[in-house]
Amino acid sequence: MVQLENEYGAYISENKKQQERDNNVKYLQYLRNLTLETGFSQQLFTSDNIIYSDQNPTRKIFPAEDNVLETANFGQDEEAIDAKLVNMSRAQPNRPLYVSEYWSGWFDAWSYKRHNNSHQTTDPKTLVTLAEKIIRAHNGSVNFYPFIGGTNFGFQNGFAYSDGDDYFWVTTSYDYDAPISESHQYTEKYHLIRQLYSRLVSIGHLPKLNLPPVPQAPKLTSYGTIEMKEALPFKDILNAATKFTLKKAVPMELLELGPGYGQRYGFINYRVVADKRVKNYAIKGRLIFIHLIN
Repeated sequence: MVQLENEYGAYISENKKQQERDNNVKYLQYLRNLTLETGFSQQLFTSDNIIYSDQNPTRKIFPAEDNVLETANFGQDEEAIDAKLVNMSRAQPNRPLYVSEYWSGWFDAWSYKRHNNSHQTTDPKTLVTLAEKIIRAHNGSVNFYPFIGGTNFGFQNGFAYSDGDDYFWVTTSYDYDAPISESHQYTEKYHLIRQLYSRLVSIGHLPKLNLPPVPQAPKLTSYGTIEMKEALPFKDILNAATKFTLKKAVPMELLELGPGYGQRYGFINYRVVADKRVKNYAIKGRLIFIHLIN
């Protein structure tokens, strides 16, 4: 299977300007055509949060003959399973029902007080119980996302939440409370998922595959106290960064760093110089650091 974009339906649904919505639709159609022209012959699909797929499904963008399957993503939300997933199935009769992202946990974000500034966890038994419901009650397929926790190296952590005018950024850890942790340890979720598979095989709901023994988990160690001896001041980073003078701010993709491409990685620091002396300078909208530095 080959996925077209990721959660792009949210961008279409939240865009209020009709012209921009039309452009977004054309963009998805272009991706579909480009993928086929490149030589891919696998099943194409889109993946969107079940909230947006229910309100403004991307399947309406593609005619049936385009053979683009719409799939859903959500977490431990029984309402999504019992209502919205049913709607998706009815809207695509005689086609597979696929939850391409069944969230096994959630992000950790810096200074997000609603999460008590702590590592996010979800209930293992609820995760597996609802997965079984998707498989048995709705004859659906489930992809646990992620199955293995990871690490956001460098500037790859990205943005997670907005709460009013405050923004919150994902931590370096992408453990996500996944079935296999960031440190590759087996969790209760992992063992419950194995048990679920065996149970579904025993009642004939899934084919029996060769399920290998659980590999030995890597041994953990403590590095003790680490002394920080060096630091890089922000001003030194800015002095080393590529600089542009622009008439208006542009997103990272439109910076002219090379023929046909912009900045692919890092952050951008936007600065403005007033063209005349002012006593009060009002800036409308949110000020944020967004995607810098080569």
